[in-house]
Amino acid sequence: MRRGTNSSWLGGCGTIFILMMVLALAIQYWYIIAAIVLIAGGAWWYISRQKAHAVEQAAQEQRAAQQEQTTIAKIKAYKQLLDDGAITPEEYDRKKRELLGDNWDNF
Repeated sequence: MRRGTNSSWLGGCGTIFILMMVLALAIQYWYIIAAIVLIAGGAWWYISRQKAHAVEQAAQEQRAAQQEQTTIAKIKAYKQLLDDGAITPEEYDRKKRELLGDNWDNF
């Protein structure tokens, strides 16, 4: 067995040869590499924008649900006041219209 020989093909000159080939291909086909980078960047931007939109939409839905629960609780409180005789039916209807706004006709 000889000393100093490298049994791996990728050691020494093999590594330099592969790096030179990769560099030569990158120089020769730079426009393809640029197109791949642009397409990948555009896809990343689009996906990140879609995720941000989904997060914003979920937050809006959560705020709307919370607002709806608050409105329901207030209407129940006014209904309890009406049942207890603390307010008149006209006052109850007026408060309900204020809370429901344009959605009053849906109920």
